[in-house]
Amino acid sequence: MRRATAYAHPNVALVKYWGKVNQAFNIPATPSLSICLSGLVTETSVTESRADRVQLNGEVVKDAKILNWLSKLRKTHNIPPVRIDSKSNFPANSGLASSAAGFAALVAALSQAFELNWSEAEKPAYARLGSASAARSVTGGWSTLVPSTTAPNHLHGCVTEQILSPDHW
Repeated sequence: MRRATAYAHPNVALVKYWGKVNQAFNIPATPSLSICLSGLVTETSVTESRADRVQLNGEVVKDAKILNWLSKLRKTHNIPPVRIDSKSNFPANSGLASSAAGFAALVAALSQAFELNWSEAEKPAYARLGSASAARSVTGGWSTLVPSTTAPNHLHGCVTEQILSPDHW
């Protein structure tokens, strides 16, 4: 049975993006800048299962956002049914990008568990499909999310880059 656990930090946008040029790929209309909060963390485990099951902070949920995201990925990747267990040491819906940290950790766990071999450029793109700001939690530290001016209608229609390390300040 394949299994992996990954960790990610929520990020706070210092400069927010405004709107999206592409809803399907969650491509923002404007660049953004964020900082990840190192004291806060989301831990996500993925285990191969008979059916998809999502447990958030100890509660089994029918999370349409996560299930739709998995459905999108399965169109191009061989991902079996999975059990997802995710927990955070900070409250959801508090403005601290809990879904960003969750999707960032989920991408890392899936890639490892099922040997998807996603590159460092692909991981933010796949995380962004679930939550636009998740791409910045993948790169960590002080990160930018900049839409492409040439390919906004593509999975890789923006670039996420860590511009300063987590210990910069």
